[in-house]
Amino acid sequence: MIRSLVRPHVRRLPADLTGVLALTALTNVVVFAPVIRETPLRVPFGLVFVLIAPGYALVALVFPERGPVDRFDDANGGVQSPTTILERPRSWWGTIDGPERIAFSIASSAIIVPMIGFILITVQGTFRFGPTFVAVSVVTVALTAGAIWERLALSPADRFRVPYDEWMDTLRTSVFDSDSRRSAILNVTLICTILLVIASVGYAATALPQDDEYSTIYVLSEDDADPILEIPPGESQEVVVGVDNHEERTTTYTVVVVEQEMDVSENETRVVDQRELERFEATVDHDETWRLAHDVEPTANGEVRIVWLLYVDDAPAEPSIESAAYRVHLWVEEGES
Repeated sequence: MIRSLVRPHVRRLPADLTGVLALTALTNVVVFAPVIRETPLRVPFGLVFVLIAPGYALVALVFPERGPVDRFDDANGGVQSPTTILERPRSWWGTIDGPERIAFSIASSAIIVPMIGFILITVQGTFRFGPTFVAVSVVTVALTAGAIWERLALSPADRFRVPYDEWMDTLRTSVFDSDSRRSAILNVTLICTILLVIASVGYAATALPQDDEYSTIYVLSEDDADPILEIPPGESQEVVVGVDNHEERTTTYTVVVVEQEMDVSENETRVVDQRELERFEATVDHDETWRLAHDVEPTANGEVRIVWLLYVDDAPAEPSIESAAYRVHLWVEEGES
């Protein structure tokens, strides 16, 4: 009943390649959706996508035909003999069977993903997770679309179809036959090694903190040109604080300016006393900069530094270096205030 409601051209889409498109779309939702991306789902979805999708799409494009050992039921209910399938393959490089297709898919993913990352690093000058993941997704969708086109251009008898029954037979043979079991163990060990290598890259890309989600804070002189090295004691100094938003979202920042009296002895720097001077708040769009001009006038004596503590969202009532997301400081020149 449900199948009759689906349009014929939709029913013709290969199930495995439709699954690749669905996996790509779902993974992007999990990785980039504001609420979902903070959940643990980001890691498994990202790993599965990076390990399988790009390489599988490429292999499906290059090898649209069924392999020499694939079987399928013909129109009369019988099983086609492998020798009658693809007597003359479309591709000059021939066909591959199921295990080769899996191995090539994993190996291709191990090549495609780092290559895209290398190209983007060369263009951007640094690694940024967001653009890299989007680029991998776009390449995967393009390869999948090409693979669907190539496969549908073949006759139904020649198209590759995931041979679930044959793979189950192979699995049973590998488990109960001693010679096949030894061969299977070697193949599984090789595949696990490849998966471990790609998983390490995938984990770094999906679970570890990303370079493209960060903020920066810095202090410039009043002409907004040169950095300030020190602040003169006992007089007001105008400074410009810059905050750059690279959090991949609109962010509200709070900057708390504090004066700290320091104890510097035996190669150790310790905060003796702290006084809050001012605090500022602003909402900044992604890839925009907040310029904050204000006056600083140190009041303490001895070893003193002015610290700008940057908080994402609200700042606590008692700010500290430990609680701040980012910070920058300037020492007050030696002298009496």
